[in-house]
Amino acid sequence: MTNGNVVSFPYNLFTIILFLLLWSSWFFIPFFHPVIKFLQSKLFAFFLLVAIAILFLIKALFALEHIDSIFCIPWLIVFFLTLQSLFFIIVSRLKSAITFILLHLGSFLVIVCMCAGAGDFLRVKLKLVQNNFIAEGVDQYHRVVSFPFALQLKKIEVDFYPPELIISVTSKQQVLKRVPIATGEYFDWSDGKFNYRFKIKNYWNKAVQFEGKFYPIDHLASSPTVVLEVYQKDNNNNNNNNNKVSEEILTVGSEVGAIPAKYFTFSDQTTVMFLSKPQAKKYLSQIKYYNKKEGNVFNYQLMVNHPLNIDGWNIYQHSYDLNNNLNHSIIEAVYDPWLPGVYIGFGMLLLGSILLARKRAKFTSVVSGFVNTKSSVLVFVSKKYLTILYICGIGIYLLYLWIHLHRPPFKTVGETKLIYAFILPVIGVILDKKLKLNWISICTVLLSLFFLFLYIIHSQPLDQNLAPALQSPWFIPHVLLYIISYSLLAVATIFAIRDFIRGRAVELTTSMVYLGTTFLTIGMLCGVFWAKTTWGHYWNWDPKECWALLSWILYVLFIHYRLFFPNKIKWAYVLLVINLFFIMICWFGINYLPYHNIEGSLKLHTYGY
Repeated sequence: MTNGNVVSFPYNLFTIILFLLLWSSWFFIPFFHPVIKFLQSKLFAFFLLVAIAILFLIKALFALEHIDSIFCIPWLIVFFLTLQSLFFIIVSRLKSAITFILLHLGSFLVIVCMCAGAGDFLRVKLKLVQNNFIAEGVDQYHRVVSFPFALQLKKIEVDFYPPELIISVTSKQQVLKRVPIATGEYFDWSDGKFNYRFKIKNYWNKAVQFEGKFYPIDHLASSPTVVLEVYQKDNNNNNNNNNKVSEEILTVGSEVGAIPAKYFTFSDQTTVMFLSKPQAKKYLSQIKYYNKKEGNVFNYQLMVNHPLNIDGWNIYQHSYDLNNNLNHSIIEAVYDPWLPGVYIGFGMLLLGSILLARKRAKFTSVVSGFVNTKSSVLVFVSKKYLTILYICGIGIYLLYLWIHLHRPPFKTVGETKLIYAFILPVIGVILDKKLKLNWISICTVLLSLFFLFLYIIHSQPLDQNLAPALQSPWFIPHVLLYIISYSLLAVATIFAIRDFIRGRAVELTTSMVYLGTTFLTIGMLCGVFWAKTTWGHYWNWDPKECWALLSWILYVLFIHYRLFFPNKIKWAYVLLVINLFFIMICWFGINYLPYHNIEGSLKLHTYGY
């Protein structure tokens, strides 16, 4: 039996057992011993990591749809060789350190369960209609799937953020100003030629157009609508509310197309003002669940980030249908029986990464070196008071944004640059205190100032809106851990450049990479759990995911290179500089790649860009 193009249960399980038995038998056949030795070799492991990195680079650059197939020949060969190599390494080194076993066995388990689970994984999207029971849907292979239960929509509730008037440059898609809707309020804008003053005369959440006029009516064809009075200000920039120029109507446009969107174009013809589309703050479905076997009926409340587990299926609130006056709720049912095995593998990788960082990076001693001896800390702070004030200033501003926006300031790429500008000098100060390296705190402050400059020149009006998918407990740790890892790896690159110039290796450089890679791993796994909780699948082959995994693989490659070729220092540090470049692409450079403009290609991973 196959699920799409992939073997499903029980044949996938039989295939795994068959290969495990076959590979185990090779240990007892002398003919295969040279093969096993080759598959365990450091050189083979290194080039295998290079091959994996190249495949992900191709996928990340070109976003090719067909390359995600497990039966695409290059991927099939690499996956098969990776499993073989990991199996022989694990079996041959069962008595190795627990860290080694956790990392390699965890990787093996994740790959096996992901590949085998692809055959049993089902995603079924359903459109629930009020008062109708639905017991089947269409899966990702366009097949009808029947459930052991039936679902009925009782009610869908949607809470929207207040709309905004947005002034934007059309050619650059750059937001210049956001104005909250408040009837009777005034706001000003100048396009360089004229100075405007606008008054929000009326706002209707739902209005329809009839004979050229708009009326507040709740109808399927209605649209959010705002009426603006437009005034011109004199050359001295004095208010002159009597100089009314026109009255403008701005609409979002109805979903069914009965009302086209209307916007206001300024005199420069490149700047427009429009009414933002309603953005959902929260939406949930009140559903009724009917168990076919037992005949029981239960009531559930289904929300984004809060899936339900029903008879082995995870049910997710996917979206809602505005075209039907909020009578339809779109949900997704996911069946993933191999998920526990994948999570066990992720847990092993997580624990192994932490143990490895603790062993190699010795971060606890760095922190303790900063906080011990009260008198030495006071002396240090007195010498670094400007740096400390700079860090505190950014920290206070971040706290202000958090309070003012009523959300964590982690949403946009600009906000993440600001966090980076805060964390980077903190790490520099800690290393300065512990290692007596004055130059590293100076370098981190300079790099921090550069990112602070980028934040200022590319600043955009901030908004309080946070999509339901971002209202997750995984949101803050995912972003924060990634930015910490980026900061640590940037510091490691600074050390590498110094070591490259001096022509000798310093263990601190590699230790910083271990620590940064650990944070990168934990941040990536937080993203995995977040995606699974929110969307029902932790991997969707979108470009952001590919670049993130590629960055992680490259740092794993660096770690293996330093272990396998300890004397080839300069090439290792060249690789480290290249890796930082890839991280910058993954972080914000991806927004400038061609497929950024493909609708839906990056989804929420655009960081609100």
